[in-house]
Amino acid sequence: MGLINNTEINDVHKLNEEFGGILADFEEIVKAYKMIRDIVMLTTHRLILMDKKGVTGRKTSFLSIPYTRINKYSCENAVYADLDAEVRIYIAGEKKTTRIYN
Repeated sequence: MGLINNTEINDVHKLNEEFGGILADFEEIVKAYKMIRDIVMLTTHRLILMDKKGVTGRKTSFLSIPYTRINKYSCENAVYADLDAEVRIYIAGEKKTTRIYN
């Protein structure tokens, strides 16, 4: 997946320093995945989606989803040669699903 710039970020220590301002006390990033310019971070308490906006990417939006609010999830992909995999998260109290592309 590195060829199309969808990769797992191995240096979560660097991310913990960079995004320490948005993390709660005793919370740390455990895993992170970069998709073009966006980042999906799995912390010890929640899922954080970072979405770079616009052409320059200066504007950034964050979506924080506590694990306790996730009811279920689904994954969709083909076995071979499908680069359009998709993960859907169902959040308690929300009418629509949140999609995370891989």
